[in-house]
Amino acid sequence: MGDTDDIFSQLKKKENKINKREVYRQYTLGGSVKRQMSLRELGRSETIDIGYEHVSRESRRKKIVYRYYQFWVLKSKYDIFFYIFLPKIQQLIHNFLDRPSEGTLGRFSTLYHFMSFILVVACLCLTVFSTMEEHSELEKILNGLENMMIAQFFIEYILRVWSSGSRTRYRGTRGRLRYCCRIFSLLDLVVIIVGFSMIFVSRNDDSSRSLSATSTLRSVRFLQIARVFRLDRCGTSWKLLRSVFINHAKELLSAIYLGSLTLVFSSFMIFRIENGNGTDPFGTFGDALWWGVSTFSTIGYGDKVPTTGMGKFISSVFSIIGICFFALPAGILGTGFALKVQEQHRVKHNVKRRIPAARLIQTLWKIHVAEQEMLRRFQRSKF
Repeated sequence: MGDTDDIFSQLKKKENKINKREVYRQYTLGGSVKRQMSLRELGRSETIDIGYEHVSRESRRKKIVYRYYQFWVLKSKYDIFFYIFLPKIQQLIHNFLDRPSEGTLGRFSTLYHFMSFILVVACLCLTVFSTMEEHSELEKILNGLENMMIAQFFIEYILRVWSSGSRTRYRGTRGRLRYCCRIFSLLDLVVIIVGFSMIFVSRNDDSSRSLSATSTLRSVRFLQIARVFRLDRCGTSWKLLRSVFINHAKELLSAIYLGSLTLVFSSFMIFRIENGNGTDPFGTFGDALWWGVSTFSTIGYGDKVPTTGMGKFISSVFSIIGICFFALPAGILGTGFALKVQEQHRVKHNVKRRIPAARLIQTLWKIHVAEQEMLRRFQRSKF
């Protein structure tokens, strides 16, 4: 406490040498209630109330105030831990779980999420094998993996909610609730609730009703695979796909429209030609549509085929036309992806060249100014 008083006494002596705005930066805490309370606890009960002259400078003042607060007021080791090191740890955990970078932290985060994905897939595979009589002994291994996975996701969920406070929009109670209402947070919560419910039901699986409930809950475990989407932390792939769809929407709609017309017309022709035959499989127009979908998608199950000569001829002609129209969207999307990736590379290349180009222009301008200055000096000295 004495060190803090000495610091403020030194700042008080400098008060006559600096203006009121600097005094405001050194003696107040920029509107943070928690920091104001901590400052009062450290021995500074009064503050100089000047107010904001310009609202646009408020964020800059807060930053400067925080720097003074960090180096001039925090003298206790507990205060240093809670106000300096703990926020850094909180931000590190949040970046590891939700916003990994491109460096070492990003590689470890990707490895962690990949191992979680492998664990979920292993549990699903063991669930399938445990239903077989010859592999019933895998039930114990499955239960152990389930308990470990549920504990892991529960601890991770708690760390996610706690570390989200490192971002301004998720601070406080409302910020935490806003974070919990995100899609992936709700999915994590559902998975955790289902996991604990599954453990509770599996301990009382004497009746067939509890066994069916356990089977239903295990099927919901597949929702945990949705965590693999977090590997793409910025949603780059989805943004790229969305931009391709938007840029080539007219071409895609035209191809889908022509393909749909070909499908409906060819199915109607086959239905009219094959209907009435004693052995034909096209009893309804829905059967003809199913034939058209399986044919134009090149699947060809073979459960419904034309039997008449005219039907075979019509199906051959329309199959070639329909396959051409149904293959157009794949070509359009492939071309769109290639053009978009090429555009992104060109933008990155231009950004990399922008700073050297700016430095080159500045250097040339300095050389030009220096030459003009030397020329003026030479002319003055000559005359």
